[in-house]
Amino acid sequence: MIATLTGMGGVLSAFLLALILRKPKRVLGDEWLAAWFGLYLVLFGSFAVMQQAANSSLLTPLALLAQFAAILLAPAQFLHAWTFTAGSLRKGLLLAFPAALLVLLTLILPLHVSLRVEAGAMIADVPPWYALVPIAALLGTMAYPVAAIGRIRTHRTRLKQRVSNLHSTGLAWMQAWALSTVALLLLQAVVFLISLSGWLAVPLHVALLICGQVMQVAFVGWRGISQTQVFLAADGDEFSSPGQLDLSNARADFAALSRFIAAQEPHLDGTLTASDLADRIGWARFRLTRALQLGGETNFHDFLNGARVETIKRLALEPRNASATLLSLALDAGFGSKSAFYTAFQAAEGMSPARWRAAHTQK
Repeated sequence: MIATLTGMGGVLSAFLLALILRKPKRVLGDEWLAAWFGLYLVLFGSFAVMQQAANSSLLTPLALLAQFAAILLAPAQFLHAWTFTAGSLRKGLLLAFPAALLVLLTLILPLHVSLRVEAGAMIADVPPWYALVPIAALLGTMAYPVAAIGRIRTHRTRLKQRVSNLHSTGLAWMQAWALSTVALLLLQAVVFLISLSGWLAVPLHVALLICGQVMQVAFVGWRGISQTQVFLAADGDEFSSPGQLDLSNARADFAALSRFIAAQEPHLDGTLTASDLADRIGWARFRLTRALQLGGETNFHDFLNGARVETIKRLALEPRNASATLLSLALDAGFGSKSAFYTAFQAAEGMSPARWRAAHTQK
């Protein structure tokens, strides 16, 4: 069973690693995603060779190599999220350094305790309290995916003020990846505790852990390919670098803004400011400005006055307003003065308000 699982995991990891390496347009963090699949390839390969190794002297080095790869998986995943969200690589490496110390500790472990390998698992003849060390290591490792989730959510909040569609940014996929790492580490902790009680044989223990790891690789690969083009990004991928605002996003925001204006009519308030409008729609001021300038090729003043002119035209054509002056309708629509109303109306319609009304009320 272990040989079958490791074979499946190795083939899947190699396939996804090849996709990353052949990706036509890479983004920040792809090198760490490739490293993550490479570590899994090392892990599954080590277990596969252990199942076939006739020379027992190879078992301990292979088991240590698999352990190294397993320890570095969570830091590699964290570094992917960190660099993708434009964090300082030096700081990210410093945060991942404790994992390197854990690798060194694992390396010197055989010098101080007696180790043997059974079904791919390293078993140490140590006092019972040593059992706390793997649990502490698992819980400490969990800090990496948890930190990645926090980093992703912070970046998502920042991007939400700049783009209308976060689907293509890959943040949801990265969060799902980090959550799967947390789930896998919890599974490892539970399986380890059950094994201490003697209820779980070592081969079954190892098979359960490898099964969980194969499932994570399959899940990450499936989510990446089917939802965000993580592995197959095209040249037109709108988020090829973090923080880039695509024209289609600005246009989508402008369309949403236009619908909001038509439905809520905030422009009827003559004291409305850009900050007020951004707050009412739930955007940052920057997002509103970009939607107007890039998506609508206009500015806040002209956009608002355009909406007010449209309101005046609609009101002027209603029978109940036949005797109302256009100036009174303009004041109702949010204009603060006669001159502002006439200037905006002339610019929008190419004629004076009186001429427009005469043209549209002729029998």
